[in-house]
Amino acid sequence: MKLSKSTMEVLANFATINPSAMVKPGKFINTKSINNVIYAEATLEDEIDITAGIYSLSEFLGIVGIVGSDSVVTEDKEFITIAAGRSKSRLKMADPSTIVHPKKAINFPVADVMFEMGESEFNQIKSAASGMGMTTLCFFNKDGRIFAGVSSETSENSYQVELADYDGTATFEFVLQFANMKMIKGKYQVMIAKEGAVMFKGERINYVVALDEKSKYTA
Repeated sequence: MKLSKSTMEVLANFATINPSAMVKPGKFINTKSINNVIYAEATLEDEIDITAGIYSLSEFLGIVGIVGSDSVVTEDKEFITIAAGRSKSRLKMADPSTIVHPKKAINFPVADVMFEMGESEFNQIKSAASGMGMTTLCFFNKDGRIFAGVSSETSENSYQVELADYDGTATFEFVLQFANMKMIKGKYQVMIAKEGAVMFKGERINYVVALDEKSKYTA
């Protein structure tokens, strides 16, 4: 199989969630963090035709980059071979039992709060958190509006941006650790379940992140 730029971007993003991965035939791929706080799934542009445990996604992607964009990836149940022209590399496959990976896709519960977060707002939030050293993200409502705010327990500074109107009757503060915000930049449908998780549903990739225990929801 060959890997398009789009698929390489997804795999590179997944490497920030879990350094290892299990790939199986088809266009669907998923991963989860070792501490089970983050889950991600994507529909790839390319059709995967191998079954392989990749111990280091970063190493694998690095080798594909060195061999070249025309690399063909194959496996023989023991090694992954990456070849193009006169260049070839072989990587020992990992035993699936040594890789933390989802056994199946997550069945997300019915969302209690739903809204859209545009790419511009997403970029603002990420930039503010990085530039101000903020560690916490909170989705909250006030005066018929939904906001996203970043803050930190070690600072009185904060940043917030309005995301959407809210016509519900509940009051909520859904808290996440910003370190768990591993999403590729883009527009997302945000679906929050008070049971303790939030899904960021994108065009080609979805993420589910566990809510912090400080989260509050009052119907």
